[in-house]
Amino acid sequence: MEPDRTAILDAAGRRGEFAERFWRLEMAVSRTGLEDLSNMFTRLQSELEPAGIGMKRSLEDQLRETEADLRPLFKSEENLSAGLGSGGLTYEHAFFKKTRAWSEPLLHTLLQEYRAAEASDPTCLFERLANFFAEMDRAYSHVVSIAELEADKAELKTYAFARSCLRDMADMIEASLQPFLRLRLAVRAVAEGRGRFGDQRPRLSLGALTEKLIDVDPQLYQPRPFGISLSQLRNIAHHSSYRVSGDEIVCEYGNPDRPKKFTCQPRDLIEATVNVQNVYYLHKVAFEFYCTDNIRRIGQAEKRSSGQDVTISDLSKNAILAYGIAAAGFHIMKAARNQFRWAFDLVDRHNRNRNEIEVALQSCTIPFLLQSGPIFFLAFVQSGGRDHRITFNAGMSRTTGPKEGRRYFHLDKNLRVHRTSDPGDPT
Repeated sequence: MEPDRTAILDAAGRRGEFAERFWRLEMAVSRTGLEDLSNMFTRLQSELEPAGIGMKRSLEDQLRETEADLRPLFKSEENLSAGLGSGGLTYEHAFFKKTRAWSEPLLHTLLQEYRAAEASDPTCLFERLANFFAEMDRAYSHVVSIAELEADKAELKTYAFARSCLRDMADMIEASLQPFLRLRLAVRAVAEGRGRFGDQRPRLSLGALTEKLIDVDPQLYQPRPFGISLSQLRNIAHHSSYRVSGDEIVCEYGNPDRPKKFTCQPRDLIEATVNVQNVYYLHKVAFEFYCTDNIRRIGQAEKRSSGQDVTISDLSKNAILAYGIAAAGFHIMKAARNQFRWAFDLVDRHNRNRNEIEVALQSCTIPFLLQSGPIFFLAFVQSGGRDHRITFNAGMSRTTGPKEGRRYFHLDKNLRVHRTSDPGDPT
């Protein structure tokens, strides 16, 4: 069934040629089986823009600034440079800048735990981290700015909103954050010389996990504004132990015979979801910083166990492409994908001409190419009152090292592009 054209154009608030272009992309999604990823990309973008991503500065200047900002968190300057240049750590740095006031000391703490485990039993630690990559990928697929999506539900009735918000929070705690909680306890066990023994212990429940970690850091694992454990937040959603009274939500948790209660507003649920999301990202960012810092040794451990190499580009997924497009000065309106085919509806922030736009788009795909392989890229771009349709096939040459005299690994001379649209193609 085709989407309703009038409804889409009304929702977009557009008319004229730009509206027609938007409609064409919508039709392409519905007819060709492209997966609509607009929510994911616009929410990722909404988190990048407050950090100043997309300002008109050279890539080299941005990389130098980011490297200087992150250097205190790394031991290997070489791996930091390579990670940044290949497109990794960009989204992670945006999170770090946005949350620095509270996240920086916690990141130092988590990194110190990794390094203590490395000092105690490096073989055990690196094997655990190598084995965690697949689990991290599954965890990430469950949470892409879930808290931001709650704003889309603002018009729901209070009960429907509470149910949806609590369910999303519970899914994020159980499917995305829980693996990192287990990893943190495992890393601490390795640091204490109990890493090998830990493999024989029973798998802890989420409640037992959070109780152990509350002893380590009470505030982090009992997030504001409710100050109750992550497992209790999950239980409220799973047991439907809440009711609506007017515009308020009354939640119960703990012993069913003598439950504890708190009353909150819808905005409190959004704040709690944001804070749970931040706890997840804190653990994810610390993991990625440490793994980038030690990527070769983790790669060796992975190769021993599975015969496959782990590279820096394995550490990030779609966030790399969202960052690349935003950093190149474009605002994402829609995004869609089918395997290696991508389609975007973009607004150019810098009113560039067609050739400048094409070069910028080709360049911003480089980091994504490193971890995805060749892609076909279609973009409808509005710039300075004009519309452009740009398509190209892009891949990488076999040369994968930085060019002579270059510090960063951004491969601007290694991009192989076949343009499929004529420079004069109209929208």
